[in-house]
Amino acid sequence: MNAKQAAKIITAECKEVGARIKKMRDARGLTNRQVADHMGVTEAAAKKLITGETATNFVKLIPLARLLGSTPNAILGVNDSRTSGDINSEIWIDVIDEFGLRFGLSEANSRLLAETVVRVITEPPIPHAGIDRRTVLRIQIATAIRVVLPQARLK
Repeated sequence: MNAKQAAKIITAECKEVGARIKKMRDARGLTNRQVADHMGVTEAAAKKLITGETATNFVKLIPLARLLGSTPNAILGVNDSRTSGDINSEIWIDVIDEFGLRFGLSEANSRLLAETVVRVITEPPIPHAGIDRRTVLRIQIATAIRVVLPQARLK
């Protein structure tokens, strides 16, 4: 691969990363100014990143991911095997569903519980300052269960 081909690939990657950042930024209702402030860069630099005109270093990608409620891997388009590749959703749904039935839930509620828990586990957790990932997942699962099964009593 020559330098021109490499530059083309890098440019295309920057555009894809920028598109992902824009989508996440828009989903959170943020402005370029807010992104820039959070990353410690100028608004012009944030705009270039979001339009794919430039790349950023990994150190600045971490606070951006936190602001966007995401991960650096998600922004870069890299599959994070710790959150998705290691979990076979159908197997886990079946296992959790079986436990729900054993605890006396109806078939429908048991299946709903299983699907909810697996969905929360496979989605990137919403970051909370000073709270470890395990605690965040426990809170998110308990909240999701309360929404799905309002009669459930959780400790």
